[in-house]
Amino acid sequence: MKIKLTVFARLSDFFDRERELELPSGARISDAMELLAAEVPAARPVLDSCRAALGETFVELDTPLEAGAELFLLPPSSGG
Repeated sequence: MKIKLTVFARLSDFFDRERELELPSGARISDAMELLAAEVPAARPVLDSCRAALGETFVELDTPLEAGAELFLLPPSSGG
């Protein structure tokens, strides 16, 4: 199945800001993150600290994905 992925902040140093991911049926958000970490191992520390959202809703990493889902990965950020 294909999902749409959008990454923010430091993750855009490692990945295109928007892209499609191909995942097996029944995959969870954590599976998508593992796929990304395998693709770019240096991104793992940032991925490990991310929050995930489907659409406009924050979700847990064990949330199942459906074909066509819009997944957003947001690393922690600080600012003033």
